Amino acid sequence: MHTTRPSFVRVSTALALGAALFVGCSQRGEAPQPEPEQLRAPAAQPAPVARPKRVAPTSPDQRVALAPAPTIAELPAAPAGDRPSCAYDEEDAPSEERVTIDLAGAPSLGAVDAPVTLVVFSDFQCPFCAKAVHTLDALEDRYGSSLRIVFKNLPLPFHDRAPAAARAALAAAEQGRFWEYHDALFAAQHDHHETTYEEHAKALGLDVGRFRSALDDSRLAARVDADAAEAKRLGVRGTPTFFVNGRKIIGAQPVSTFTPVIDAELAALGKPIP
Repeated sequence: MHTTRPSFVRVSTALALGAALFVGCSQRGEAPQPEPEQLRAPAAQPAPVARPKRVAPTSPDQRVALAPAPTIAELPAAPAGDRPSCAYDEEDAPSEERVTIDLAGAPSLGAVDAPVTLVVFSDFQCPFCAKAVHTLDALEDRYGSSLRIVFKNLPLPFHDRAPAAARAALAAAEQGRFWEYHDALFAAQHDHHETTYEEHAKALGLDVGRFRSALDDSRLAARVDADAAEAKRLGVRGTPTFFVNGRKIIGAQPVSTFTPVIDAELAALGKPIP
């Protein structure tokens, strides 16, 4: 799935979930570390479409009251200087190793041939992932066509609604509305239920019958499981975890953690740095 990202729709209740001591959720247990490789993107993807503007729904039958999108300045920044010790034991610095990530079929923003690809492994019930949305939004605005963002699901074992939320987002993706649905889920982390998923679909104008059928289809569960297996192969044990051209960055780090890495990637490729 490939598109460009509309401006975010969020509600204030989601912002309260970010007030925590650490910057990542974790799942326990060790995973094998892969050999360093160069990240590669899938071939032959469609060109990006024009970025639409999103507005709050106004139709009487749209049951989810989605608020108008706040500006980046109105949202709380991701924490600076916190060690992501609840997720990992290693240092906070971005990894120098590069890994190969299977990006085929994953929802993405930006051109496939963008010089920098940022992959995020995320969990829709993780409050740190909700905070990281702010960071991704800021990076998208800063780097524009130089940056591609790819989303991978990693529902953690102690988030009981995260697998269903991941399937719902993929069901919305089949109607071209992954990122709007992604934003709605993060905006309403306090209210993850089957009925809520359908209400989000109605609010976004989706074909609800088609959405319901997709949500019940085992192939979406298989896609979520495949993302989780990919995370395990890469040694990802917590959310959010990012890879910038294959280099790992752990936790809801501030924009200032990402910019030196992205700038270095652009400089190495002879591309302009914003």
